[in-house]
Amino acid sequence: MLIRKMDLNLVIYNDGFNLDKSIEKLIQSCHKFDYKRIALAVQIVATGKDVKIPIPPTMKLRDNLKNIKLYTRLTVQVEDSNSLFHLSKNENLKHYDILAIEPMNEKILNYLNGGNFEFDILTFSSIDSSIVNMIKKANFSLPISKGIGIEINYSNCLSSSSQRRQSIAFGQMLVDKTRSKNIILSSGTSIATSIRSPRDVIYIGLLFGLEENQSKRSLYRNTEAVINHSELRRNINTSIIVADDLIENNNDDNNNESIYDELCAMDENLQTSKKSNKMKRPSSSIEPNQPMIEAISEAKKQKT
Repeated sequence: MLIRKMDLNLVIYNDGFNLDKSIEKLIQSCHKFDYKRIALAVQIVATGKDVKIPIPPTMKLRDNLKNIKLYTRLTVQVEDSNSLFHLSKNENLKHYDILAIEPMNEKILNYLNGGNFEFDILTFSSIDSSIVNMIKKANFSLPISKGIGIEINYSNCLSSSSQRRQSIAFGQMLVDKTRSKNIILSSGTSIATSIRSPRDVIYIGLLFGLEENQSKRSLYRNTEAVINHSELRRNINTSIIVADDLIENNNDDNNNESIYDELCAMDENLQTSKKSNKMKRPSSSIEPNQPMIEAISEAKKQKT
């Protein structure tokens, strides 16, 4: 299997798009470290019905960068399930390849872990006491079984020493709660100089409690699984439409069967009636119902 190095969280929007040059610097930095697939992330906050999703910019890569595949990612901070409902109805959602959700409280995390909303990545950018407490009580078994990625952003480890300690402790707790399953490591940064090489990211994964093979998987195989999950999620509506059409056609066939059976029964009754009439009234001038006979004959032809 072809191994592709990926970073699925390069932030290009947070209350406004970065300048095009800043976005290009992020892409160039990834190219320098031989990343083959990257996701340009738009971060928004969803509050009730107020879910405003900007359309991501169209990027034209230079010739030396064309071996990189770009994905669009939407990261949404959510506090209630009502916001998720309005998010799913937003027309601009179709412009994004990857959908990441960041739960802001225990209630919405339990809602997401219950499989009540389709998305690709469960992420955590802020690390405070409330987030830590809700992770301790969380059960990630269902999202893991559905192939949803559990994201750890390593850029928090590159700031102050206190922030670094908190980030490492949080990552270790998340790895323990998920039993190292479906973990993906991303930069989660908007600064080009904060991007690290794949080898460095693997070493950072060891600090989070991952074994070496698990850390490699979080950078390669698990990220590939997220891409596959996103493609399936975005195509599921088409699958539902096709399934509905098949069901409708089957129902039509069943209806045709019923009509055919009824006509056949009427034909038998008519033939019986004809024989009876011939026996009782041989000289009768009553003619059979010609339109009905023609309808029965036509139905038999369609059946065969």
